[in-house]
Order: sequence, then structure tokens, then C-alpha cells
Amino acid sequence: MTIATIMSKTIITATADSSILEVARLMYSKHVGQIIIIADATPIGIVTDRDLVLNFAKSGVLDPASKVVSIMSHNVITVRAHDDIYETLQKMKDNGVRNLPVVSNEGHLIGMATLDDCLKILGDEINFLGGICDSEVEKEKMIEAKYLHHSHEGFKYLS
Repeated sequence: MTIATIMSKTIITATADSSILEVARLMYSKHVGQIIIIADATPIGIVTDRDLVLNFAKSGVLDPASKVVSIMSHNVITVRAHDDIYETLQKMKDNGVRNLPVVSNEGHLIGMATLDDCLKILGDEINFLGGICDSEVEKEKMIEAKYLHHSHEGFKYLS
């Protein structure tokens, strides 16, 4: 399954000239923990709620009027829409992140791959597999009931 099938197409973005306060308010109003910083539809950075906290904790001061470019992560790790979910999860693990921007072949931002979305789909798949096991047990019970109904002697075991 490709990441395009589960990625979120609702992406919250800002530009490098946005202030830290603007980005923090955007996170708050949109209920997200990261904002993708773009230039010409291409991701150039990411700011997370953790970036805000760590930058404040480092010096005890965080000027809300400063440009977000001063605290954003510049090394943007991305995935492509055709990447497999498992490849995406491996990339998240290798880089210690929970969210990755999804880009087109031209490098333009088209979605977000989140750990939550991956967990949801994997949970659905596990639930589906559990249903197969349940079906097998139900089938065995039906066969047993049919056999017992037709036989007064109970089960006969063949040797």
C-alpha cells in the first residue's frame, strides 16, 4: 500500500518570513504540532511544538517577533506519494520523526504522512486478520454442529 492512500491532504504551512508567534498561533488554531515551511510549494523547513519548547528552554528567551527560519529544522526529510507505508515508517524510525511531508516528483508539497495515520491503517489490517481467524473458528463450530446433529455417536476419529 502506498503512502498516497493514507496521507493527509490537509497541510498547514507558513513561509520563512513568518514570525515565531504567527507559527505558534497557527499551530494552536489548527490543533497541529508541526508547520511545514514552504517556498514556491516546496518544503524548506519544519517547525514543531518541540522546536518552540527546546529553543525557549535553551536560552530562557524566545522572541515571538523573530522569524521562524531562526528555529526551524532545515533538513527536511520527505517521502513520495508512491512510497510504501513500510518504507515511510522505516524513514520515520531512522530519522526519529513522527510526521513526514509527502512531495510530488517535482518536489512540491502534496500531503503529510503521519505515524497516527500509519498506525490506524495497520490497526485496521490487524483487525481484518483477526476477523479471518474468527471466521475460521466459526466455520469449525458450524461443521461440528452439523456433524453432531447427524451422528448420535459423537465424533468418530479415523486412524
